[in-house]
Amino acid sequence: MSSKAKLTKLTEIERKFSVPSPSAEPSFDGLTGIARADRDEPVTMEATYYDTADLDLLQHRITLRRRVGGSDEAWHLKLPQAAGSRSEVHAPLSDDLPAELRSLVAAIVRDRELTPLATLHTSRTVTHIVSDEGAIVAEFADDEVVGVDLRTAPDAEIIWHEWEVELIGTTDQDLLERLCRRLTDAGAQPSTYPAKLVHVVGSPPDRSTYADPTVEALARLTDDLVERDRWVRENRPDGVHQMRVTSRRIRSLLRSHPALLELPGGEHLESELRELAATLGVARDAEVLAKRYQQALAALPPELIRGRASERLVANSKAAYTRGLRRAVRALDSERYFQLLDGLDALAGAAADGDFSAAASVAHARHKLRKAAKKARKEPSDVHFHSVRKKAKQLRYVAEAAGRPTLAKRAKAIQTLLGDHQDSVVSRAHLLETADKAAAAGEDTFTYGLLWQRDAQEAEDLEQQLPHALRRLNKVGR
Repeated sequence: MSSKAKLTKLTEIERKFSVPSPSAEPSFDGLTGIARADRDEPVTMEATYYDTADLDLLQHRITLRRRVGGSDEAWHLKLPQAAGSRSEVHAPLSDDLPAELRSLVAAIVRDRELTPLATLHTSRTVTHIVSDEGAIVAEFADDEVVGVDLRTAPDAEIIWHEWEVELIGTTDQDLLERLCRRLTDAGAQPSTYPAKLVHVVGSPPDRSTYADPTVEALARLTDDLVERDRWVRENRPDGVHQMRVTSRRIRSLLRSHPALLELPGGEHLESELRELAATLGVARDAEVLAKRYQQALAALPPELIRGRASERLVANSKAAYTRGLRRAVRALDSERYFQLLDGLDALAGAAADGDFSAAASVAHARHKLRKAAKKARKEPSDVHFHSVRKKAKQLRYVAEAAGRPTLAKRAKAIQTLLGDHQDSVVSRAHLLETADKAAAAGEDTFTYGLLWQRDAQEAEDLEQQLPHALRRLNKVGR
C-alpha cells in the first residue's frame, strides 16, 4: 500500500431522491437568496467499492470507494456523523488503498482483506446553486447510474435514476429544505437507500441484539470502543479520554460479572483491557496536566509566573501528550489489539444465552463502595480516596448497564468529585518533580509552590464534599 498520503476531510450534508423516468428537471428560479443556477456539462464517473467478505464497513454505515472521473476523483471514505450528515475523507488517487485511509477503519477491518464489492458507473450533470452574494451554496446532481454487484451478480446490471442536493460551504438547513421541496415538486421522492452502494448490494443484516441487558451492554460498549478508536487516530479533542473510558467500562462490566470472566477468554480479555487503558493513560494524563496548567497559569497575574514555568508545565505536557498519542496509535495497529476486539465480539456471542443477574452485580458493587468509603473515613489518605473513586466508577457502569439511571448518576457524582481530587494528587506530584528540575537548573521555583498550594487546597475542599455525595447515593433504593 502507498504511504504518507495527504488526507482531505470535509462534512457532507446531502439528500438523495428517487426519480421516475422520464422526468423534468426541477426549477430553482425564484428562491429567496438565490441568484441563479449554473449547469455544467455531463461527466462520467466510475467508482469501485471495497469491503470485507462480511461487509463489516457497510454494517457500520461506512463506504470506501475508488472513484475515477469527475472533479473529485480520489479514494473516498464516508463515515457516519450527526443525523443528516456524513464525514468524508479523501486520499489522492492511487492504485492501492493508502495506509492512512485504511488506518481510520482498522478497528472494523482488523486483519481482514478489503476486496472489490461493487462498481458504479454514473453519468452526472451538476447544477451549481449560486447565492445573491455570488457564492456556490449548493449543488444539484442529476445521476444516471449503472451498478454491478461483483460478488453475487457480476454479469447483471442495476440501472436507476436519482437526484442529489448537497450544501456547499454552509449548514443552512432552511435552504436545504427549500431546495428539497423543489425536487419533490418535480416528482421526486426521498430515496429509501442511504447510499448508492446499498441500492446495488442491499442492506447488511442488523447488528445482533441480546435479551440479557448485561450482554447487550457488552456488545454496545464494544461498538463504542471501535468508534472511539477512530477518534484517537484522528486526534479529536477528548478522543483518547473517551476511548480510555470505554475500555474501562467494559472491564468494569466483566469484573462485576464473574460468570462473564469464567467464559473462555474472559480473564484474558479483562487483562488486555487493563493494558489498553494503561497505554491510553500515558497520553491522557499528559493531556489533563497540560490543560490544567494552562488554565491555572492564565488565571495568575504575569508577575507570579516565574522562570520557565509555562514551558516546563504546559509545553512539556503537550509534548508528552504527542508522544503518548503516537504510542497509543502504534498499539491500535497491533495484532494484539485486533485480537482483543475479536475476543470481545466472541465473548458477547458466547454469552448470548446466559443469564447475568444485574441486581446481584449492582448489590455487590454497592457493597464494595461502602467498604472503601468506610476505610477512607477511618484512615483518610489519597490512596483510600482513589479507591473510593474506582469503586464508585464501577458501580456507575454496572448501574448504567442494569438500567438504574438515578443510582448511576449519584455514583458518577462521587466518581467526578474524587476524579478531580486524584487530578490534584497527580498534579502535586508532577509539580514537585518539575520544581526539583527547575531548582537544579538554577530557576525560580515560586510558581510551582503557588500552584502546589492551590492544588492542596482544592483537594481538601473536595474531601469535605465527599460525605454529602455518599449520603445522597445511600438514599437511592436497593
